[in-house]
Amino acid sequence: MAHIKATKKDVEIATRLREIREGLFGPRGQTSMAKSLGIPRENYRKYEMAQVRLPNHIMELLANKKNVNLNWLITGKGSRFLDIPSRTTRVKK
Repeated sequence: MAHIKATKKDVEIATRLREIREGLFGPRGQTSMAKSLGIPRENYRKYEMAQVRLPNHIMELLANKKNVNLNWLITGKGSRFLDIPSRTTRVKK
């Protein structure tokens, strides 16, 4: 995992990632967030510090496991989390 020269966009995404983690697990919840995504805490820490660009597969995990709105994560627009249909309102395939 190579370090990057963080762009303004990388830093903004990393800041929003930290906001998500703090909202879900509190200010000291990096270990819990990393564990919930199935990744090492050190890797997660590097994403949050914009030392390594957040990979697409981690963004997918955030969307699928934590209901993160990827539009918000990338652009800062929209709501932080996606609405989840209730269990009584199942989506038909």
